[in-house]
Amino acid sequence: MKPLCHECAQAYADGVYCSDGCHQAALETRERAAKIAQSDRELKEWQQKRMATNMMISLVVVAVLFFGWEYFPAWLTDNVEKFWNSATKAMGL
Repeated sequence: MKPLCHECAQAYADGVYCSDGCHQAALETRERAAKIAQSDRELKEWQQKRMATNMMISLVVVAVLFFGWEYFPAWLTDNVEKFWNSATKAMGL
């Protein structure tokens, strides 16, 4: 940044600038920065909502599998139980 001489300096409510064009450019830059910050906040909120939704869906799926396993048809659960039994035997559990 270059210092301003008294002849070039123009005072505005938000600071001292060298010209109306420079002041306008600074205002536009602040507006763009505010829009970017708002977009970042909205994206973060959306990501948090999506993560919460995914967690809830995962919890529901786990609860249904845990509490409802006995109610699933045998053709669906037999292969999983066979695999589980062979895996636990292989690990010595």
